[in-house]
Amino acid sequence: MLANPLRLRVLDAVRGSGPLFVSDVAARCGLTISHASQILRALESRGLLTSRRRGARVLYVLDPGGALPGHRPLAVALQRELAVAAADYRTIVWKLTAFTHPRRVAVVQAIARGTHARSGVGAAGRMSQTALQRNLSKLKRRGVLDESDGALHVLKPASPLAAALLSFALTTTA
Repeated sequence: MLANPLRLRVLDAVRGSGPLFVSDVAARCGLTISHASQILRALESRGLLTSRRRGARVLYVLDPGGALPGHRPLAVALQRELAVAAADYRTIVWKLTAFTHPRRVAVVQAIARGTHARSGVGAAGRMSQTALQRNLSKLKRRGVLDESDGALHVLKPASPLAAALLSFALTTTA
């Protein structure tokens, strides 16, 4: 959901300005009101925003405290990343895409549980060698995994967002 520069821009607009009406978000992000409303509702359904009606208008506010169970640390880390990344949405999306596919989550979970051989990781994720290689490559490029002496290892995250993503991935069902 969040591995999308436009959705991050909308979330960042609300984060940076406090409560905003849909029309304000649309104007700040260069979107139609309909498109902005659609994105805001999607972010709200994920527990990242809260809405309040003011007459016929809807006001959105950032609400990491209302995040879905287990999502709060990820929501807080994402907000911090948005605050310090100076709207570098591509870099944030790049980090987020380490965990946008259930197979990559399954790979990380298998390695964290102690399966360090490629064959065991592939079997745990029920994927072909080609799919395994593709997912391992993406995880390595994003600094999540390393391979040395034929063994795969989960790396210590380099940023708070990466740490929150890894923690979330290790506590969810792939």
